Amino acid sequence: MIKQDLNMKMEKSIVSAKIEAERLFKKNAPPVTIFNVTTNLILEFLRIYFLKLAFLKGIEGLIKALYHSYEKAIQFTYLWEMQNTGKKN
Repeated sequence: MIKQDLNMKMEKSIVSAKIEAERLFKKNAPPVTIFNVTTNLILEFLRIYFLKLAFLKGIEGLIKALYHSYEKAIQFTYLWEMQNTGKKN
């Protein structure tokens, strides 16, 4: 991730978050709540940082784990928006 241009990475993340949010919306995902957002962001960080051994890469691994959590946050934002407007963007 560090080697790739950050702007390109963020653009791709937004596109993939929209796609995933649309998929979840079509499957009638449970409503987005503070609890499930917080839980999922923490679990995503822990999954990348510890289970995927990102901590072995030092600061690069920390950034990677934080970035994956950020991607999840974007996904939940789009899903929340769809659920509260009743339609996809």
